[in-house]
Amino acid sequence: MHKNIVLKLTFIPLLVLLPVFNADIEASWSPMESGTVTQLTGVWGSSGSDVFATGFNGNLFHFDGANWSPMSIGTTRTLRDLWGSSGSDVFAVGYNGTIIHYDGFHWSSMSSGTTDTLYGIWGSSGNDVFAVGFNGTIIHYDGFNWSPMSSGTTDTLYGIWGSSGNDVFAVGDNGTILYFDGSNWSPMISGTTLSLRDIWGVSEMNVSVVGASGTIRHYDGLNWTHVSSGTTETLYGIWGSSWNDVFVVGYNGTILHFDGSKLTSMRSGTTEWLNDVWGTSGSDVFAVGTRGTILHYDGISGICVLELMFGEYSEETGLLRYLRDNVLNQSPEGQELIRLYYELSPTIVKAMEEDEGFKQEVKEMIDGVLALIKGEVK
Repeated sequence: MHKNIVLKLTFIPLLVLLPVFNADIEASWSPMESGTVTQLTGVWGSSGSDVFATGFNGNLFHFDGANWSPMSIGTTRTLRDLWGSSGSDVFAVGYNGTIIHYDGFHWSSMSSGTTDTLYGIWGSSGNDVFAVGFNGTIIHYDGFNWSPMSSGTTDTLYGIWGSSGNDVFAVGDNGTILYFDGSNWSPMISGTTLSLRDIWGVSEMNVSVVGASGTIRHYDGLNWTHVSSGTTETLYGIWGSSWNDVFVVGYNGTILHFDGSKLTSMRSGTTEWLNDVWGTSGSDVFAVGTRGTILHYDGISGICVLELMFGEYSEETGLLRYLRDNVLNQSPEGQELIRLYYELSPTIVKAMEEDEGFKQEVKEMIDGVLALIKGEVK
């Protein structure tokens, strides 16, 4: 029966099918098969087909553009974050001062000079890398060795980011924000005592930090100011493709997006704890979290046309969701139609929004599809 539906639908104009799948793509975030239930803590890549994710108990995974697979790294210690200057120059840090390095072929251990847990890492190049962690630990790599730096604090530091090697920010517990000018680390007035968990920016005059109780602070080159997040969930990760395309992730599946003027909540499709976010562009973003959760965002519009036409819980919407999930997704032909939808949907949806007559024509065609489905299901 299902095969017959697919064969018939193959000859229906693609225009009919495009709005069909719009029933449930509101999130635009989709789960990826990670192959693990291990908590994932950090994500970074050199491209959309060369992405790494760190995890607990020495787990580290790689995405090649098609699948996630485990990598052999030579340690069972938990890794908390990673960063690289390229796909053949990647650093990962974690518990007990663990640092490992990837040269494009193998992971090898590096001597960090500390036993304190390292939570964050960032660099301006492969020979100018900073790592931060427990008890105010900051260490620096010059291309040859890791050496300690004086932070002036005992607060645990979780995140680090800079616009260059002499413009670096580190954040941590009790609202701690430190600034490195190329010579020394000095404290900044953050305006909060809440724990700050991650930091990202586009320049020395446009930097944002996220943390406990939905905290977001923004730096304009002079002062740190409060930004209303609309949530009280702890926020653990931040990344953006530009100043007006920023993603924030956190506890209970929280994902926020900033478009340059306002922050809005995005539907993640999960209640798992999201620890980190990174992407290659605003339409190719990865988020990782507890129980092996990996989500991907493709940038597709989240307008729900079917719910506007028929209602979220209507018989029509249910039938079309059934078609997508239980029929088309079960065959190569159907999967190809779904792929075409994701490629062309934004253009079609925009046309429907701008032309009520066109929208009515689409509805009439969908009614024809519904009649076909009902006949086959019966």
